[in-house]
Amino acid sequence: GARIVRGGSEQRVDAYRVDAIDTVAAGDAFCGVFVAAVADGDDVETAVRRGCAAGALATMTRGAVPSLPYRTAIDELIARG
Repeated sequence: GARIVRGGSEQRVDAYRVDAIDTVAAGDAFCGVFVAAVADGDDVETAVRRGCAAGALATMTRGAVPSLPYRTAIDELIARG
C-alpha cells in the first residue's frame, strides 16, 4: 500500500493481496509504473494505485527483471480490486 500526503491531507491506498514469494524489485516496479502513469496523464491517485498493483505483482515471481509486470497484468489486478 501507499499514502498520498498533500498539504494537510493524507489518503491511504490499500495494498493488493497476493501470494508473495520474493520482494526483490517491488519498489522499483511501483516507482516505474507510478512515473509512467503520471507521464501518461493519470492523476496521482490513479498512478499510485497502478504503482501498488505493479509492486504487488512483482512479488509473485522470483528475481528482479523477470518479476516486472506488463501493463495488461496491472490492469487485470486493478479490475479485480
